[in-house]
Amino acid sequence: GLANILTLHGLFLAAGVFLGPMGLASLNLSVGGFPLGVQTAADLKVLGDLGIALMLFAVGVEANIRKLGILGKTILLGAVVQVAVTIGLVSLLSSAAGLPLKEAVFLGAAIAFGSTTVIVKMLTESRKIGTLHGQLAVGFLLVEDLLLVMVLPLLANLSGGVNPFSMLMAVGPAIELIVLGYLLHRFVYPKLFTLASKSGELLFLAAIACCFFFIGLAGLLGLSPAVAAFIAGVSLSALPYSNDVHHKIKVLRDFFAALFFVLLGMQLNFSGIAISPAVIAISLLGVYLVKPLAYFSATVLGGYGARNGVFAAAALGNVSEFSLIIANEGLQLGQISQSLYSWIIVLVGASMALAPYFNAGDKNFYRVVNKVSETFFASEAWKGFFRRKLRAYERLDAHYEGHVVVVGAGRNGLALAGMLTERGDQVLL
Repeated sequence: GLANILTLHGLFLAAGVFLGPMGLASLNLSVGGFPLGVQTAADLKVLGDLGIALMLFAVGVEANIRKLGILGKTILLGAVVQVAVTIGLVSLLSSAAGLPLKEAVFLGAAIAFGSTTVIVKMLTESRKIGTLHGQLAVGFLLVEDLLLVMVLPLLANLSGGVNPFSMLMAVGPAIELIVLGYLLHRFVYPKLFTLASKSGELLFLAAIACCFFFIGLAGLLGLSPAVAAFIAGVSLSALPYSNDVHHKIKVLRDFFAALFFVLLGMQLNFSGIAISPAVIAISLLGVYLVKPLAYFSATVLGGYGARNGVFAAAALGNVSEFSLIIANEGLQLGQISQSLYSWIIVLVGASMALAPYFNAGDKNFYRVVNKVSETFFASEAWKGFFRRKLRAYERLDAHYEGHVVVVGAGRNGLALAGMLTERGDQVLL
């Protein structure tokens, strides 16, 4: 599964490079008067923006707000602290390395957010999505995505200074869309989608219509279409029909995910990168050290143990598709240079391609961490504190003795449990 993901992402990126300014377009060839290759990614900007918006709409539909309640303070505080620490640390170090402060802040923000699309697909393909560390990773990502809805407007108004009024004005449109999404989810969507669910085509059209409705409002409010599409998806995620909606838009999501990687490859331009080695090193440290360490610390201090901490952190060592939106916003507003924009694109593409390798090495990372923890945190008191939330998962009460244990509550598991119960066996499902 991991090899397939890596191969597909790599092929899509390679196709973009082949078709882009560094590939066919550089040869100035044409067939029948039509040029081969794409000279500039601006030729496909509308399609690319729409692709990212629809892809993030699908991510929003897949989001499950209930995870915030299940895993509670660990994912909420962990994601908030990680985003704050990564932005702050990368900004300070990059600024000290010679990058202008505004560019350093945009770089820190671009690094702070992980790719929900890549990580969820990667965890699903590797059959880790249902594990505790998989749920922790997805929970962290969900909070990250919600935080980005607030962070992006603040970055767009970075030149306005930092004061409560300007911050409120910046995040105002996003808050308005969130409130609207909640009201629609509470009072309109249940009746609308109950009616639409009678037909698969109507269900698909209703979901897409909701997405474009929010995108249209984003244009009126001056908000990013991608952020609006994500809010639209989240507003649908808690409906009883969200799984059906997700199934209907899955093909659309996969198509635009492929298009996203091809467009990413087209925008790669190594000749346009004039970033100092120090800033490059800081960027890599932010992605592969600061972020994983923050999430590992949050998981361990939250009481889920070092093993879950390492496995969750290993899955989160990459940069998000949202980072392109952040970089594009900065470029359009004149807050970052073309050189930094090119570097962020390279960082996004490289981190997504390497994500499966990073995730596949989680057991090796854990061996190292386990040796360190056995040296410095060997006492039972420390182990008990760091693993306190696992007791509920590990305890097996005495009254379960003599039961037949059926692992898995799917269709076959439920049928087997029913047969055993009818036979008179005591069953633990």
